[in-house]
Amino acid sequence: MGAIATFNKGKELKDDPEYQRRLAEGLIKPAQKESKNTVVTSRAKLSVALFLTSAIVIVLLGLIPALRPMVETAKGLQPLSMSAAIQITMLSFACLIVLLCRPQVDQIISGTVFRAGALAIVCAFGLAWMSETFVNGHIALIKAEVQTLLQQHTWLIAIMMFFVSAMVSSQAATTLILLPLGLALGLPAYALIGSWPAVNGYFFIPVAGQCLAALAFDDTGTTRIGKYVLNHSFMRPGLVNVIVSVIVGLLIGKMVLA
Repeated sequence: MGAIATFNKGKELKDDPEYQRRLAEGLIKPAQKESKNTVVTSRAKLSVALFLTSAIVIVLLGLIPALRPMVETAKGLQPLSMSAAIQITMLSFACLIVLLCRPQVDQIISGTVFRAGALAIVCAFGLAWMSETFVNGHIALIKAEVQTLLQQHTWLIAIMMFFVSAMVSSQAATTLILLPLGLALGLPAYALIGSWPAVNGYFFIPVAGQCLAALAFDDTGTTRIGKYVLNHSFMRPGLVNVIVSVIVGLLIGKMVLA
């Protein structure tokens, strides 16, 4: 539904002033169809195999916590967190790809994927630290206000999920804050489950790593943040997807669980 909502959004590239400006300044090359007879080397095949293997390893580590090493934490011995496991796995396989497949390192650094990733890392870390500092400093106030609103208006659960997730930029944190509260207030299970897709409101303020990476990937300049920040390219598809998902979830939950 989000794709349908944005099907005819925006101008064609030939009419887009930002794209034409970049073309005129030589920042990008015009799109052309080219037929190339590319020979796929054994090293290229090996690099793809290693990448897919890393993805499989990460899935297995998530499904089977016993595969992760035990580390000392404040709660005693615990399996290594998935965030750390993902970073270690991906960096290890990236090292193997560089050592075994011998890609041209200078092209890695100058590629669009690396530049977009580096930009997202820097921006995401800075914004994550800022938002975490703010939220952790006011978490008691946030929980109290949310609880007061939900006690008076329980139908606001989906809206609260959306805006809390936009504030904390985390579906997991939003779930931990609001779902126990909804259960304590006696909200029906179908309402909680059906409203749960609303925790995907992190796009509302375009500071998530996915949003920043998408902006960096788009050389045409058609994916952008508007003058008023909230009028960005992710708003319409994001809102449509969340609203439709919540409505469908509530209907299915009502039929199955009510």
